[in-house]
Amino acid sequence: MEQAEGTQAEGGTAVSVVEAAAILGISPRAVRMRIERGTLEAWRVNVGRTEEWRIQRAALQPASKEGTSSGTGAWKERKEQPSSSHPEWPQERAELREQVAWLRGKVDALTRLLEAERSDKSALEARLVRMLPGGEVQEQPRRRWWKFGRP
Repeated sequence: MEQAEGTQAEGGTAVSVVEAAAILGISPRAVRMRIERGTLEAWRVNVGRTEEWRIQRAALQPASKEGTSSGTGAWKERKEQPSSSHPEWPQERAELREQVAWLRGKVDALTRLLEAERSDKSALEARLVRMLPGGEVQEQPRRRWWKFGRP
């Protein structure tokens, strides 16, 4: 196979993943992800006992301030569009805000209901304690889990 750094490949110099990351201004992991997705063309070479990815330097475009280095410009176009440019978004936002307000009202109502039930439970327990002889709640003895079938 081919050797390490700076390997000649089809009319250009091949670089490692780390070098490609430095050129593109992204992390080596991001370069590997682009290779896996197929948006960055690369091939494997033997370097000692391991294999490494090599990318043709001519295929790399440094990251610019305006957009991405993928060369498609799709991210750049999406990034330049204002978030409210879609005509349906303001209406959807208003509907979502209404839903959030309604859900918050439901949560508040359920919280109040739960608190009322807890206070009712406490009141019933207090009445029960007063009704028992001696005024004390007697708990049932707990069975030990390792004594199966025995009291």
